[in-house]
Amino acid sequence: PSMLDRLRSGIPDVRTIDQNTEELLDIYSHLTRGARIVQRPPSLPRATLWWGSLVRSVKLGVFGAQFGDDLALLRSQIKFSGERELAFNFQWHSPRVSPQWMVFIHFLDDDGATQIQADHKLWQYDQDPWGFVTYGFKIWIAEPHRGKSYRVRLGVWNPEEKTRLPVTAGRRLTIDNRECAVSLGVVRMKE
Repeated sequence: PSMLDRLRSGIPDVRTIDQNTEELLDIYSHLTRGARIVQRPPSLPRATLWWGSLVRSVKLGVFGAQFGDDLALLRSQIKFSGERELAFNFQWHSPRVSPQWMVFIHFLDDDGATQIQADHKLWQYDQDPWGFVTYGFKIWIAEPHRGKSYRVRLGVWNPEEKTRLPVTAGRRLTIDNRECAVSLGVVRMKE
């Protein structure tokens, strides 16, 4: 009986279809990145983009946000990767990623003032043939922010048009239409 309990505790949880799909898309993305000769194809293959759009639609039904007509946030994870390091993990989908799009991430205090920014260009990350852009990055938390809680807001800025892409749909994310952004929740910094 004691061995049976020990063996049961070693059985991993059964993965959901979404988790399996994400894992397969990540594998395909990594494989196709290494096989590319050109850094970015001028246009994505129609058939693979169609499948990618189908997967995007399914994923958006569970979690995510649609920015404008062409860009969808499908995964957003924030976790601590060290005492003073915060790791982000994102997955986006778009038939075309504009070189101008700047993802802004603001850490807001109780008064709504931005205390930390983690802005980055979406273009710097590889887009796979299915239209997915999957990446992670980390930010260092400075001493004055330790132990404080911040609301994390994310949006997309188009400097060419000097506007934020509007959030046209969202699932399991709070949408701030005035700011054209979504709330990723509250993060309490480690002491």
